[in-house]
Amino acid sequence: MRLDVREPVTISGEYAFDAPPEAVRVALADPVTAGDALPGTSTVTHADGSEVPDGSLSWLLAADGDARRARTVAGGERYDVEVSTRGSDGPRSLELAVTVEERTDRRLSIAATADAEDDDDVDLIASYAMDADAGACRLTWRVRVDAAGGLALAGGRDVEAAVTRTANDYFAHVDAVLAAAAGPASAGDGDDG
Repeated sequence: MRLDVREPVTISGEYAFDAPPEAVRVALADPVTAGDALPGTSTVTHADGSEVPDGSLSWLLAADGDARRARTVAGGERYDVEVSTRGSDGPRSLELAVTVEERTDRRLSIAATADAEDDDDVDLIASYAMDADAGACRLTWRVRVDAAGGLALAGGRDVEAAVTRTANDYFAHVDAVLAAAAGPASAGDGDDG
C-alpha cells in the first residue's frame, strides 16, 4: 500500500548573510559548495556523466567570469545527487535527480525527485530570492514537498521540521565557508518564518 501526503507541504524561511551578494550568489550556484553544505551528501555529478569541476570556493570567488560560468549551475542543467539520511528504520540512501529550473542574479529554483530504497518517494521544488543591499543580503527560501510511502506517514510537521533544520544547516555551512574564504562571519539568523 502506498501512502501519499494529502496535500504538499510548503515551508519557507529567511537567512541573512553579511557576505557580499556576488559571493553569496556564486556560492549558492556552485554544485561543489552545495554538495559540501547539504547534510549527508556524498556525491554530486552532472546527469550527462561529465565531471563537476572541483576546487575551493576561494578559488572560484577569485576566478574570472568564464571560469565561474563553467562551474556554477545554469537553467536547464541536471545533476544526480546521492544523500545519506537516517530514517526511523536506520540509515538510508536517497538518489536525487535535480534540475535547475531557473537561475538569475536574484533567484535560483530547482526541482528534485528522490527515490529511496523502498516505496518512499519525494518530489520537491526549492527556490530562493535574494534581497541585496550595501554588501549584505537576505535570502527568502521556499520548499514545497510532496511525499509518498513511509515518509508520508511522518506527517507535515515532521517534514516541515526536517526541511527547516536542513535549510538552516545548509545556509549556515555556506555562510561559514564564505566567512573563511572572504571575511567576517555573517549574522545568519536562520529564522524559519
